[in-house]
Amino acid sequence: MQGKKPSTASLDALLAECAVDHFSGTGKGGRNRNRHYHCVRLRHRPTGLIAVGTEHRSLARNRELALARLAEKLAARSYTPPPRKPTRMPRAARVRRLDSKAHTGRKKAVRKKNFRPRRRRLTPRAPLRPGAESDPNNYLIFSRCGCIPCEERRPS
Repeated sequence: MQGKKPSTASLDALLAECAVDHFSGTGKGGRNRNRHYHCVRLRHRPTGLIAVGTEHRSLARNRELALARLAEKLAARSYTPPPRKPTRMPRAARVRRLDSKAHTGRKKAVRKKNFRPRRRRLTPRAPLRPGAESDPNNYLIFSRCGCIPCEERRPS
């Protein structure tokens, strides 16, 4: 039981909507637990939710416990999360995510039988190597991880 306790009037109204079963407890406790019908099972007729109270020797305390649990279940069931406000993913985060996916793909490509490293062409955000502006294969790949595919392509 967390948060506020429900009022007794609302618990009485809730109890009127429930089917109440009394049963004997199981487990340790011997004759006192197994012989007496102190445990309570409440079934909420409109929703079909079930709550059980078996912790105490007192029937009244177990009924209160089961009612509180049932009220908590009903409150959780009626909760609707607030609507999500859609936001755009920042460009830097998108680039980071795509670079991470490409890096994972390069790592997995090495594991294949017929692995041939491919050259990545110059992209607008990659800097040019100094003195090689006319070279058609001018590209730079910077690696933060040091994995084999990235190391093979690192310019010297």
